[in-house]
Amino acid sequence: MHKYSALLAVCLLPGWALAADDDQVDPEQAESDMTAAYQATLDRLTALSASRPEAAAARQRFIEAQQLWERYTTEQCAAEAALHPFKQSPSRAEAYQKILSMQCRGVHAQLQADHLNNYLRNILPQT
Repeated sequence: MHKYSALLAVCLLPGWALAADDDQVDPEQAESDMTAAYQATLDRLTALSASRPEAAAARQRFIEAQQLWERYTTEQCAAEAALHPFKQSPSRAEAYQKILSMQCRGVHAQLQADHLNNYLRNILPQT
C-alpha cells in the first residue's frame, strides 16, 4: 500500500490511473508516480493559496490527510507484524481486537482522505 494512494486515488492528475491490484505494477515506479502526483497537487494548491483563501485551507487539509494516511500505513505494518505470533496462538480474541483497532484507524484515515478529495475536486477544476 502506497502512502499517498488514498489521497490521490481520485486521479487528480490527468491520465493517472491507480492500479493497486495489478500484479504488473512496479512498486518503486508506483511510489514515484504517487509522490510526483502528490507534489504536483500540493504545488497547485500552494499557487492558488495566494489568491483564494479556500485553497489555502484545502492545502493544509491535504497535508494533514497525507500525514494521517502515512501514520495509518505505518501503524498497519506494525500491527500486522505484531499479529504474526498470534497465528499459532490460542489467543484469538486478542488478535481479533488488534485487527478491529487497525481497521478502525484505516476507516478513519480513508474517510478523511475521501472528504478532502471531494473538496479538492470542487476547487482545482475551477482554476
